[in-house]
Amino acid sequence: MSYPNKILQLTFYDPYKSPGVLRKHREFSETMYSLCEERQTTFRSVNIFTPEGNKGRDFDNTGFFQQREIDSNFHKVFSGVRFLRAFLRVRPVFECAYEELRQFAPDILLWRYDLLTIPGLFNPKKVLPDLVFISEHQSKEMDELKVRWHDRMMYPFVRLQEKLLFDTIDAVVGVTSEIAEYETGKSDKYIPSYVLSNGIEIHNCPQKKYTSFTGNTLRMVFLSKNTVKWHGIDRAIAGMAKYDGKINLELHIIGTVTDDIQNMVNTFGLQQNVIYHGLQYGKELDAIFDSMHIAIGTLGIHRKNLLYGATLKVREYMARGIPFVISHRDEDIDEDFPLSLSLPSNDEPIDMNVIIQFATEVYGAYGENIPRIMRDYALDHMNYEKKARGLLDFIGSLQKNYSGT
Repeated sequence: MSYPNKILQLTFYDPYKSPGVLRKHREFSETMYSLCEERQTTFRSVNIFTPEGNKGRDFDNTGFFQQREIDSNFHKVFSGVRFLRAFLRVRPVFECAYEELRQFAPDILLWRYDLLTIPGLFNPKKVLPDLVFISEHQSKEMDELKVRWHDRMMYPFVRLQEKLLFDTIDAVVGVTSEIAEYETGKSDKYIPSYVLSNGIEIHNCPQKKYTSFTGNTLRMVFLSKNTVKWHGIDRAIAGMAKYDGKINLELHIIGTVTDDIQNMVNTFGLQQNVIYHGLQYGKELDAIFDSMHIAIGTLGIHRKNLLYGATLKVREYMARGIPFVISHRDEDIDEDFPLSLSLPSNDEPIDMNVIIQFATEVYGAYGENIPRIMRDYALDHMNYEKKARGLLDFIGSLQKNYSGT
């Protein structure tokens, strides 16, 4: 199989707002760079953005992973109106992206689709007509646009934009098969697709110390930069409020907690049971995980009209080695994998008796082997090298589209 001479990955997200995406981006880029070197292909990943808040951070750019921070503050005047904010941000971002294309001159462009680019049509082929243009998708964007009322007004405009965009796209990469099928269905032409679920650099997540569950207190942990609606953590809190059993329940939230969640905790009188840790990193984060029994994954992905997911938090839970619960299908996890529990995908409170039973069974059956079993599974199914190799093979299968072949 032959491979292209140059691959460029472009993204337009704000790393100050998305540290988890930044971490994933950097780790995956490093793996792609190493594998491309083996194939005598030059790989570069560039993120171009105009920050909404803080700026000026040193991102430790390398030859293959770079941040382009554009100092453009005019969009902040309209920061309360998403459409106007994005409209004013997108032009300098696109101009920088087109210049990057001219200078690097890749055969392949991997571009992460971002709703922040809605007001402008990104068309790399006006710079490089023979470019193979591959778009990467993390969600059903059009469905996601319907979630908030002020975004729904943009729906007709975005539909037109997407029709024009997909006329230029040569292939689609989706984080799940559900999303890949959804995206390719937007075009009347045949578009090849590939499923690239999220991965993780396993060795950057220490394996947790084993903590036995004795049946007195069940300590649960939820990890995210902040709590948003589709995380569904409200379902766990509502379930704790309904629970009337003898086991003491603790929910430890790592990250920023929104007012609606804090108000919910106060309303239910769960201030002693829900512990806020704020953002944590390094040894402090490791110490929290070491004392936990069960992790809470995403419990509201159906609120984005999704059945499948490949969330970063689940991959960290797997790498650290803590059993977890989710309410969606993850294609990297076998349905009979015993150390994860699939809950109903709805808005009902979580039955805490079910989680207690799950914890009792897995700790009774697997005990101190739990962290090792989960970490080994993550190495086999979720490591970046395996995922990057699959993506490169997919790109190789598109070689007939390369310029000059």
